[in-house]
Amino acid sequence: MSYFYDENVDDLMISVKGNGEKVRKNYMFGDFVISTTGNGKIVGLEIRNASNLLKEAGMELTILKKMKDVSISIISKRGAVGVYVVFQIPKNFKNLINRK
Repeated sequence: MSYFYDENVDDLMISVKGNGEKVRKNYMFGDFVISTTGNGKIVGLEIRNASNLLKEAGMELTILKKMKDVSISIISKRGAVGVYVVFQIPKNFKNLINRK
């Protein structure tokens, strides 16, 4: 898994694409772009305006620069898809999350 945050355009790109896998289709849902292979496997997630999403979730914007890793989990059930993004940050940066 790899990720890249482009602060110039405020995009977070997460890829779980394996060697030899090719993106065949992109699906856009507001600020989210989901990339799939020809078999329909989700191999990428782009979050546009990522800082706005973090603000709405009560997280500090600096988390995008301090994170050690990011992962995605995708769950498909009854015709719906849930996409979960998990940010891994250093323990001394736990104050970047505002508990409500």
